Amino acid sequence: MLYDPKQAQYKTPFGAVKAGELIKLRLLIKSHLLAEGVDLVLRKDGSQGQTKYHFSRINIQEDYTEYELNFRVKEIGLYLYRFEIVKGDYLYFCGKNENDDLALIADWLPEWQLTIYDNDFATPDWFSYGVIYQIFVDRFYKEKSPDIQGINKDYILREDWGGTPIYECAPNGDIRNNDFFGGNLAGISSKLDYLADLGVTCIYLCPIFEAYSNHKYDTADYMKIDPMFGNTEGFRSLCSNALQKGIRIILDGVFSHTGSDSIYFNRNGRYGKGGAFNSKESPYYNWYSFKVWPHEYQSWWGINTLPTVNKEDNSYLDFITGENGVLCYWLKNGASGWRLDVADELPDIFLDKLRTAVKSEKSDGIIIGEVWEDASNKESYGVRRKYLLGSQLDSVMNYPFKTAIIDFIKGGLAQNFEKQVMTILQNYPQPSINCLMNIIGTHDTIRSLTAFSSIDSNKLSIKEKAGYKMNELDYNHARKQLMLASALQFTLPGVPCIYYGDEAGMQGYEDPLNRRCYPWGQEDMEILNWYKKLGKIRKAYSNALSGDMKIISSLGQVIVYSRGETLIIAANIGEMPIPVSLPAGAYLNLITNEEVNNNITLNSKSCAILYKSH
Repeated sequence: MLYDPKQAQYKTPFGAVKAGELIKLRLLIKSHLLAEGVDLVLRKDGSQGQTKYHFSRINIQEDYTEYELNFRVKEIGLYLYRFEIVKGDYLYFCGKNENDDLALIADWLPEWQLTIYDNDFATPDWFSYGVIYQIFVDRFYKEKSPDIQGINKDYILREDWGGTPIYECAPNGDIRNNDFFGGNLAGISSKLDYLADLGVTCIYLCPIFEAYSNHKYDTADYMKIDPMFGNTEGFRSLCSNALQKGIRIILDGVFSHTGSDSIYFNRNGRYGKGGAFNSKESPYYNWYSFKVWPHEYQSWWGINTLPTVNKEDNSYLDFITGENGVLCYWLKNGASGWRLDVADELPDIFLDKLRTAVKSEKSDGIIIGEVWEDASNKESYGVRRKYLLGSQLDSVMNYPFKTAIIDFIKGGLAQNFEKQVMTILQNYPQPSINCLMNIIGTHDTIRSLTAFSSIDSNKLSIKEKAGYKMNELDYNHARKQLMLASALQFTLPGVPCIYYGDEAGMQGYEDPLNRRCYPWGQEDMEILNWYKKLGKIRKAYSNALSGDMKIISSLGQVIVYSRGETLIIAANIGEMPIPVSLPAGAYLNLITNEEVNNNITLNSKSCAILYKSH
């Protein structure tokens, strides 16, 4: 039996389908099987029932008999399907081969996934065609020193820009994250020309609201910019100045928990006598879940400085998603959207209301969720999530692509890269694919360059990691791999997101060593110029890069794929030059600016981005 849902000859449209849209399936079954009937068996995830659709026999040939089915699915959701072949008293089951998605006839095989999404689902065009730049504010650029009046006395104000962040626990075992280097919103504003030259069209800011820590994921006041970073006026100014350069700002929304040192919880008493920790009469009391008030309460991953919030509490929902709530307030003040921290912790009712609020205030506001797995079939807390069906997120941080890219560049097989990438492209709605935040490093992962080090980090202590830098040989090897990885990142479907400093050659293991200061004046210019080139290619060929992706070849250590009708990307991760044959035509290599024909040689650890001129 022949069936491959990735190929238009077997299934159209490709991938996820709009509700009510016509779906066409085609099967080829060995003629000697003498099948009397062929059925599609479709079931909705979570439902006990199933629906059968009968194929029509349309062509009998010597080797194969061709079957066809046209049908529609009107209700959005996650569906699974297989085929059944009837021959006399026998019923043959047909499912997918997990290695390549092709059809196999056997019992207990996995089913294929079919995502049906809202016909009206749309995502912002402005987000799709550019480059995102993630900034950990305290470590990007310091324009001027903060006003230390009123700043927490526990803070350690560093004067050694570029020094190693404090990574050891306090004597009592707490991880304080209370050292500050002084990066601020004014600093970002002063570097907008640099970002524009890099091709950046969207800045994703790690949390900027008042909080105790340097990372600000322990929110103290959602309605106030942390004084270490600036103020509301400074935020408005940053958004305005950035927009003049074609750059928008999106914020990090941390809504699954607050800080214990906050207006809302106030365990340390820094915010007067109020707060849920101090009074059951507090308007915030019902936001939290106390086992034994006030000292025993639910917290995020058991971290007692991060008490979790009841996201279904009406007052909390209104505070975040209401007409005058947090979301709309900051959109009114210049933000263009939100990245949602730990989206898995946010229930459906919260995400439904969040989307309504964002789109009502700013119809082209973007909503990106932090989801580490395949978001189309993710299950959290026993509930199948509906992130990408049209009523919640626009898209997600693309950790599956990150894994695919890094695994391949470090010596994986092109076939595995193809499978990982194509699985996401088949499962996600096209509007979400257009807005995927394609990452190879973030504030939650080791630095991209460090990921390509040959050192086994499991053998290093935290102290050794803090002081570790690659030797010249290892660094040069890692640099080549980073450049290859970023070429894939910039040309796969979705939007590339640069973690600040990756383009400068920054190194670092896990948090907080991946959150060092940007090395102004000490950048690796080879890497920086490479990223600038990729940014220029992405801008100049945005129409081509919005086209469908098709795999041309995926063998061993070489991957070749096309975007639209005019761009081909080829990468060789191996140690030897490899000849590559392309579809007939004349090409311009956008990396070298050389004209080439359809036969090229890829040098060791190199790539080509080829524009088909005719």
